[in-house]
Amino acid sequence: MRRTRLTILSLLGLLVAAALGGGIALWSARHAEQAPADIRQFLESYFSTWSAGDMAGYKSHFDPDAQIAMVHEGEVVYVASLEPFVAEQAKAIRESPERMVERMTTFTADADAAAAQATAGWELKKGSRTVTGVDRFTLIRNPQREWKILFLVFYER
Repeated sequence: MRRTRLTILSLLGLLVAAALGGGIALWSARHAEQAPADIRQFLESYFSTWSAGDMAGYKSHFDPDAQIAMVHEGEVVYVASLEPFVAEQAKAIRESPERMVERMTTFTADADAAAAQATAGWELKKGSRTVTGVDRFTLIRNPQREWKILFLVFYER
């Protein structure tokens, strides 16, 4: 009898734990479904400020300690901190003989309340020429609950 009672109590405990765990999992899933929408908006803003030549707006998407790397054919060809990277981007836009417009073409993200991994396919139009590539982001939420880019790895296809 005592053994049966312990077995029943153990099973009830497992059911309660599973129910609570399922509730937490459901909350996380709902939260994750909401995160990509605000990440998508954040990344669309990131691409549009760059295309507009708004370097202050572009820079505002990054954490001050951000690191940026470019990869080409499996090799790291460029690594920079935020200030030199933004300065080089501003120079490239300023010195381009043709207007450059970059837009996001694909998007995926996995997020929780503190951080996210996001991948954006992109297309860069420079006059009649089009280049495509991928940006891979590690994002964090700052104290104001805004997404900021902590790490960016990008490459052309």
